[in-house]
Amino acid sequence: MAVKKVAVPRRYFPKDKWKKKDLQNHTLITGNNSFCLSLAEELIKEKKPVTILCTDVSMLQNIENNSYLRIIQSDQINTDVLQDCIYPSSRVMAISDNDADNIVVAIMARKKFNIENVFITLKDSQFKILFEDQDITVLATDNVTEIIEILFPESK
Repeated sequence: MAVKKVAVPRRYFPKDKWKKKDLQNHTLITGNNSFCLSLAEELIKEKKPVTILCTDVSMLQNIENNSYLRIIQSDQINTDVLQDCIYPSSRVMAISDNDADNIVVAIMARKKFNIENVFITLKDSQFKILFEDQDITVLATDNVTEIIEILFPESK
């Protein structure tokens, strides 16, 4: 089995460089598909801090860079990088196009980092059984507005 090389982070913000106010309602999105991009853009419009963690940042080049956005170019299942991106108040969205990576990120966020708000999308519905007793929400929609309502029910 070939070992994946981890890309050098493009814009990397370790925990000690973030201000405490930046961590309020923080959302970590893993992946770089159009759904990730749309969700990040909507969260930024609502002034919600977002970190996008992905291996290929080319799709993200046109996203507006502002104080609510951090982009980290790295393998999304790199434990060290995840540890620097995840905070107790984080929401973790494992929504890449790779089910295996999404599963690893979701389980690590919930079990290793004790994150309460973990969400996942799965291309193969057979994997949903893995999450029945895991306190991980499998998203059944790709509607960005509905997702934001799920993430931030207090905003309704």
